[in-house]
Amino acid sequence: MPTLRVPSVLLMLCAAMVLNGGHLLALDAAGSKNATADLDDNEIEDKYVTRVLEEAAQYRLKRSHYVSSAADEQAAATYLAQAKAVLADGKPQPLERDLHWWSPRWWFFTPPQTFRAGWLAHDGFTAYPYAKVAGDLLSLELGTYAARGAISELHDTLFIMWFYLPDYPDLSRIMDLCLIAGEKVQDFQKSVHLESDSPGEVIQISGETALQDVNKLFRFLVLHGDRESIAPRAAIGLARALLRSGNKDDLYQARREYEHFCETYPTNELVFTALCERALSYLVSYKGNNYDVGVLISAASIIDQAEIESRGKPENVALVAAYRKRIRSWHQDRDLEVARWYHDRIMAGLAWLMCPGTANGSWDLASRFYYREVIRRDSGSEQARVAFRELNALTPPTPSELGTDLHPPAKP
Repeated sequence: MPTLRVPSVLLMLCAAMVLNGGHLLALDAAGSKNATADLDDNEIEDKYVTRVLEEAAQYRLKRSHYVSSAADEQAAATYLAQAKAVLADGKPQPLERDLHWWSPRWWFFTPPQTFRAGWLAHDGFTAYPYAKVAGDLLSLELGTYAARGAISELHDTLFIMWFYLPDYPDLSRIMDLCLIAGEKVQDFQKSVHLESDSPGEVIQISGETALQDVNKLFRFLVLHGDRESIAPRAAIGLARALLRSGNKDDLYQARREYEHFCETYPTNELVFTALCERALSYLVSYKGNNYDVGVLISAASIIDQAEIESRGKPENVALVAAYRKRIRSWHQDRDLEVARWYHDRIMAGLAWLMCPGTANGSWDLASRFYYREVIRRDSGSEQARVAFRELNALTPPTPSELGTDLHPPAKP
């Protein structure tokens, strides 16, 4: 059975106790070591899930035999009506909890409508868990959490609703509501900056710790959501979390997740999104002009696949163009840098020193090759205009520099 939540002031007091003597939590009342002190997060979560499943089974069994009185049904319906009235900016009677010392009103603060409506719905379900409107009370409470972006409470309430009331007729809409709330908090699109000149700024990495609750919600939706809409969108959300972390291993795992998505949902319209963001995982790992360009080549190849999946939608076509512009610009910068590097070694007389036995002509040809690549790739770009100008300024290589005769004698 769900229980009343601990008031926020008590939570703050508990937090203060932890900060000032957290080591005490490892001891029980008799001074012996607490058995849960050595559990990791996964074990704690497993124990929580097991407990909820056991309580849910007991709830469903009792609910199937419970006969609610007319008075209880009326009281539960009153809670629901008051909660709806609060959300509609009505003026119901003050809540009982508003009169308690821990209430925000006790601190001369009137809480927002969503808080008050959520409290009413929660109190109604706690007092009358077997009433006919029990599912509606939980649904309304969950909606207030979604409106406030309170993802931890949203996940916990969804968890209870899924296992306590699996026959609730509106679960599909509720899951979609939860997913939208999670996507809004993650806000991935605002963290992507393809126009940035620095690879390190293409994805804004911030608040990853605060998004752990969102990831937990997404994992639940991947497992229990429908395979047409909910689960695929949640899977994309989990891959995005890995992409945003900035960790090298997470980047590799994100690529695998996007690839797995395309294999699992090959006909889903989000395949285009998965491909674009997989290309993004390569762009993020690019280190700049003086580093390996292989990641740009990989990203370009993936964007070519994404173009096939764009389905002609104008926004998808525009996104493909934006990715190509970003990739091409960095590739142009890098090849121009390489062309200048080869040329500078010749001008400084370092070609032989850096590679004994090599004629300057070989270095000159390498420089010319990269200048021409810049021009060939995008002749209208600023880099191409610079490359054309610098290429024309080069003096033609002599036969001795090339180490071979440019004009062999004619056969007799």
